[in-house]
Amino acid sequence: MNNNEATLMAKHVGFWRVVFNFGLSLRTQIYGEGKLSDSKVLNEVKKVLTNHVKKQPKFVWMNQLSSRVYQNALIDLKDAFSRYRSGKAGYPKFASRRGGI
Repeated sequence: MNNNEATLMAKHVGFWRVVFNFGLSLRTQIYGEGKLSDSKVLNEVKKVLTNHVKKQPKFVWMNQLSSRVYQNALIDLKDAFSRYRSGKAGYPKFASRRGGI
């Protein structure tokens, strides 16, 4: 792997982390407002990310990376909540660089 590939991979991992954490934050806020299913809430999170966040100058860099990373971060978040609800894991935690992601 050369430096360009390593840099691109690091950007995608960072993108995944930003989307996962943003989704977790919104999911926690929305859940407090009412009882909605994880699927409905994550669809709303996706709409907010796509229609508002990615259009802000601060987040324009997101449009330069693969949308698969974005989609997988939200799928991973949904799976984390599914594991939490089934008792297989604790409440999802924010992803950090120190946590290996």
